Amino acid sequence: MRYLVINPSNIVENVISAEPGFTIPGKTLLQTELGVIGDKYENGIFIPPEDQKTLEELKIEKKKELANLRYQKEIAGVIFENNTYDTSRESQTKYTAIYVIASSDPNYTVNWKTTDGIFVNLNSTQIISLTLSVQQHIQSVFDKEKYYSDLIDAAQTKQDLSEIDIYQGW
Repeated sequence: MRYLVINPSNIVENVISAEPGFTIPGKTLLQTELGVIGDKYENGIFIPPEDQKTLEELKIEKKKELANLRYQKEIAGVIFENNTYDTSRESQTKYTAIYVIASSDPNYTVNWKTTDGIFVNLNSTQIISLTLSVQQHIQSVFDKEKYYSDLIDAAQTKQDLSEIDIYQGW
């Protein structure tokens, strides 16, 4: 017969075949065709693991997912003058360096490699504009993350939280 092995916290930790009368010290055996490992058994109902989480735990998970999404958007690059430029954390530092030089030297130029592998010669004005475009892009993804983070914080129920689509509007 099929038995669920239920621990003292009412979590199904195993499914076994056993004869009637079989026991395991410290465990409850329940003969049923319902339930799977990880379910919580409460008042005759099996609750799946995802439904066992508190609202706060779900909020933390959703914020981690949001931070991951924001990071992917952050490093996705920007299009400037029909070329795509890297926006990784490393490249952001490089943009700052060339911005400082271009701001003080109107004759400064650089050969900058796009994400497509094309070298583009940028003058001071272009460098400043590109760097501002990158900064604008970075700030916009952080603003979007904050917007969704505030919505997550404001969620009062699991249903409220599940209705927040963090993948929209990027």
